[in-house]
Amino acid sequence: MPQKKQDYYKYLFYGLAGFAVILLLYVLFISQMLRASIYVTAFIVLAMVLSNYKKFIKAPIEIELLTLGIVICTVKFGVKAGLVVAILGGILSFIVGFNISPFSLPMLLGYISIAISSYAFRAIDIAYIGIIASIINNIIVFTIYNFMFDYDLFKNASFGLSNLVFNIIIFLNIAPFLAGFIF
Repeated sequence: MPQKKQDYYKYLFYGLAGFAVILLLYVLFISQMLRASIYVTAFIVLAMVLSNYKKFIKAPIEIELLTLGIVICTVKFGVKAGLVVAILGGILSFIVGFNISPFSLPMLLGYISIAISSYAFRAIDIAYIGIIASIINNIIVFTIYNFMFDYDLFKNASFGLSNLVFNIIIFLNIAPFLAGFIF
């Protein structure tokens, strides 16, 4: 008799676990807020991990995936989600990359501009939204660095152009696939 009781509990456990997985999948597909939370968190963590390259590479280049996360989350889940990725992702990237300085504020303003411009252009193709938002971001950051901080023109241009080229590549090649997967 104990053997049958154990089998009963085993089947009950597997049945409940299967039901929980099905319920979780149902909630993930139905709940827009839960999906937004998952994607927002994923892009923030990805941005934090990628920002570690700045500890090792001291060249004036800017490689980041936060722009991709901001654009996709803004277009899919709205401007609030994009702003969360922009602000929280930006701040956490600065902290993880040991890159907190007066230059962080213009970058944060640039990230916020990405969310706002992505929302404004949300009706067009995701690749174009990303490229336009990246251009706007780089113009804002370049201008603030140049006029407020009197930043070295070569480094400023190098950071801006490398970021723009990187984002163009990302938005033309990866963003459409990712957007198709998420949307």
